[in-house]
Amino acid sequence: MHRAAGRQTGSDLREWVELVGAYSNHPDLANTLVSTAQQLHEAQARQGMDAPTVSSTGRSPQLWRVADRLNEDEIRLLIAAFMAGTPKVQLAKQYGISLSSVKRLLRKHRESLAS
Repeated sequence: MHRAAGRQTGSDLREWVELVGAYSNHPDLANTLVSTAQQLHEAQARQGMDAPTVSSTGRSPQLWRVADRLNEDEIRLLIAAFMAGTPKVQLAKQYGISLSSVKRLLRKHRESLAS
C-alpha cells in the first residue's frame, strides 16, 4: 500500500479491505493482522517513512539457464537418449533440469531428431 504519511488513497483502502476479507473467517488471525498492520503504520509514521518497497539484492549465484548447466556434448547425449526411448521425465531427473527444459531442448534440436 503506497501512501504519503497519514494519507490513504482509494486503492490503498481496497487493498486493505481485500486483505482483511481474506482473514475474516478467522477472527483470531484477523485481529492479529489488524494489530500488526497498525503497529507497522505507526512505526513508519514516527520515522517519517513511506511504505516499504521491494528491491533486488543482486543476482543469485545459482545457474538458471540450461545453456549454463549443459554443454553441447551433454545436450547431444540427452537427444540420443531420448531417441533411444528414454522418457523425458527420466532425462529431466538425470540431467538435473526441468521437464519443460527437456522439451524446449528437444524442440530446439528438432532437425537432429528427424535425421
